[in-house]
Amino acid sequence: MGFRSWFFSKIYADNKKVKHEVLDINCKLDGLNHQISSHTKYFHNFGQDKEYEELLQRMVFLEEKLELIYRLTEKNTNLNIDIRNLSQTINLISTNRTINKKQKITCLFLVHNIESWDSVFSIYQEMLCHNQFNVIVASINRRYPGSKIFKDEEYVHNILSQLNVPHLRFNNNNSYEDLNIIKTLAPNVIFRQSQWDYDVPPAFSTDNLRFAKLCLVPYEIMNFVQLGFNHLSSHYHSSCWKLFVANQQTKIEQEQHDKLNGINVFVTGHPKVKALKNAKPKWPIVSNSNDKKFRILWASHHSIDKNWSNFGVFLDIYNDMLNWAKEDDSIEFVFSPHPALVTVLEAITDETLKRSVQEFFVEWNKLDNTYFYREGPYGPLFQASDILIMDGISWLLEYQLMKKPLIFIEREDHSAFTVNGELIANGTNRVSTFEQAKALAYRFKNGEPDPNRKNQDIVVEQLLSIDNAAENIVDSILEDMTF
Repeated sequence: MGFRSWFFSKIYADNKKVKHEVLDINCKLDGLNHQISSHTKYFHNFGQDKEYEELLQRMVFLEEKLELIYRLTEKNTNLNIDIRNLSQTINLISTNRTINKKQKITCLFLVHNIESWDSVFSIYQEMLCHNQFNVIVASINRRYPGSKIFKDEEYVHNILSQLNVPHLRFNNNNSYEDLNIIKTLAPNVIFRQSQWDYDVPPAFSTDNLRFAKLCLVPYEIMNFVQLGFNHLSSHYHSSCWKLFVANQQTKIEQEQHDKLNGINVFVTGHPKVKALKNAKPKWPIVSNSNDKKFRILWASHHSIDKNWSNFGVFLDIYNDMLNWAKEDDSIEFVFSPHPALVTVLEAITDETLKRSVQEFFVEWNKLDNTYFYREGPYGPLFQASDILIMDGISWLLEYQLMKKPLIFIEREDHSAFTVNGELIANGTNRVSTFEQAKALAYRFKNGEPDPNRKNQDIVVEQLLSIDNAAENIVDSILEDMTF
């Protein structure tokens, strides 16, 4: 283990020890306070005698001991602050290592959101073509809304294996053991797929990774919803060395929300644009019919309650979608939910509703013309489908690259769109009920043209016009790291 790895391990151990000491001290304080309170009550029953004098001396002793403990607590708090400051200083030294053109830049991709692998895959491929890079991919666990545990590394690993991507597996119960391995690898640059520390094991939190230069390519192509919290100004955002965005509009929005006024934001285009446009069509339903059936891709967001962005309508339409699939086998339906919807549904506490949702999936998987898709990247689905029916969010933009009809089942109470969001929504067919969506789908099935097709061209031209994002991102890294 190198000095840096040893040093960080020692900092972590010392910090953990200090926290335990403070907890022990607090317990002792509570006990002493309880003793003093008991003695105070006891004094009322005593006169001016020898026992009273002894208790009084005991109280003075206890007060002196309490004062000593308070000073020790303050000292430990200051020590904790000193350790954190020292850690930040070491991180600053580490991240500013210079690299000459004869040295390799070690870049680590931490992958937990395999569904959005297309956001970074082409960067990985571009780096492999450069002698300047040593590229490492690692699968890690994740924790999405509704889940109380970190899981799914096995799922991520399996998809990466199917995609023929060599990778390490970081799945220790104690994620800090994996962090020690990362420090042994000594990456210069780390790409994490999300700004949310909650989504990843604690060892992969923002502060624990700051010994390397942090980068972010958003898992969505761009934000276009007014979420009203730190969606664009998280701790990870402000800690990033480089934040790569799809267009100038996104940079402007980032500048308006983050603490750095956009100085770490670079307009490079988003890798997912080219990945989706170039994906090879693949439909997971194998039909026995010689004639191609009409293919509906159905997606649903995880915000099915009123505590997030309020786009999800799954609970309103899931039985309607099932009945539709049962009654019309001339249509094939692939259901590809937001990965967090799966964990949200698993966390349902109402037993009646939980059974109903479980029965839906059982029935859905029995049909010959339906499929529940959980196989990672979704570009092949986009290419192979005829239309998309969904409630939000990121696919409202991304599917418009396909130049196909998109039916948007819209909740009245969803978070407001930004100006760009309204532009994007104009490229969709907005409806408010399942019945409206179904009727419109049959019109498209019967050959009626999409009335918003021209609006999609405007959306793509204004927001998704940069195709060479991966090359731009790699060039940006090389330009600022080598001499």
